Amino acid sequence: MSDNVDPSFRYKVDLLKGMPIHKNLRLYINKVLQFVARKVLLPPNIRVALQKLRGVQFQDTKDIFIGEDVFIDEVFPELVTIGRNVIIAEGVMIFTHLYDPTFSEHTMKIKPIRIEDGVFIGARSILLNGVMLGRGCVIGAASLVTRDVPPYAVMVGNPARQVGTRGASDASQLPGSNDVCTFRL
Repeated sequence: MSDNVDPSFRYKVDLLKGMPIHKNLRLYINKVLQFVARKVLLPPNIRVALQKLRGVQFQDTKDIFIGEDVFIDEVFPELVTIGRNVIIAEGVMIFTHLYDPTFSEHTMKIKPIRIEDGVFIGARSILLNGVMLGRGCVIGAASLVTRDVPPYAVMVGNPARQVGTRGASDASQLPGSNDVCTFRL
């Protein structure tokens, strides 16, 4: 085992390895709910409800927009936390686990993802495990987020880098800061 990696973030994968279906029922149910949320034409609030059933943590489900074809980790969806007034555009992928190539066996690194209030995530962006998106930040389309994003930052690229700020440096200036929904579904 590598010395620079915390062993608490490792998990040995034996999923579906000759086990009967009832042993992996949770995984199968998550896959079905994920498929319906991604591929069936549904209103955004139904997609949010399906993700909540899967275990994704929401601070408030009524002010969340999840676009079509959004992938939220199938194995550990409970490690994703989403704040208020968040917009996740179509095709976004969110991963809480990644396989560790330094080991020959199926070992993965597991880390939570936190998306704070007022965040916008552009289409086809990818969030890797262990990142925290600060309040009010913007992730440009097709960006790969590998590190924490500071509040109000505008990030673009692969890997994502900061190209500016959103302009609201005070929390009271952020749209929706007084529990007012900034968009209507």
